[in-house]
Amino acid sequence: MTRTLLAAALVAGCASDAGTPPDGGLQGGCQATFSGNYEETQVLPSCARVAGGTRLELTVPSMTIKTDYAISVDLGAAPVPGTYTAQTVAGWASLATEEVSLTGECLFSAGSAAVPTGNFTLVLDSVAPVSGELTIVHYVLALPMTTCGAGDTETVDIRF
Repeated sequence: MTRTLLAAALVAGCASDAGTPPDGGLQGGCQATFSGNYEETQVLPSCARVAGGTRLELTVPSMTIKTDYAISVDLGAAPVPGTYTAQTVAGWASLATEEVSLTGECLFSAGSAAVPTGNFTLVLDSVAPVSGELTIVHYVLALPMTTCGAGDTETVDIRF
């Protein structure tokens, strides 16, 4: 009888939504919301990692433009939780290329070496395991004779 009650208590304790930690984070997952030029939401098992101990890297697919956003943010020699922006890091980049025809491409571009640069805000909650929220404003650049949509910018909000 005692074992049955203990087992029932354990099952009841595990019956809560284990996929959502108490702080509302994604527990290793990733959610990306795209807005501006097009609207989309993606939920992924993962999308972010800290590479080389100094660089946040994210790969975020978009079904709408049928490609991935490749994102990299230099966190410095000893990254710590906190807020990072385009003005406070040494380098950053984000790029997605949509093929629209045999000769047309739409570039969703932002970064310290991009023209125009775009902008980002990163709130890094933890370095290991990596978690936080990143918002990037990309400029939509079109090759001549290519239509890339109504907007000039695409904002990507990523919770990881």
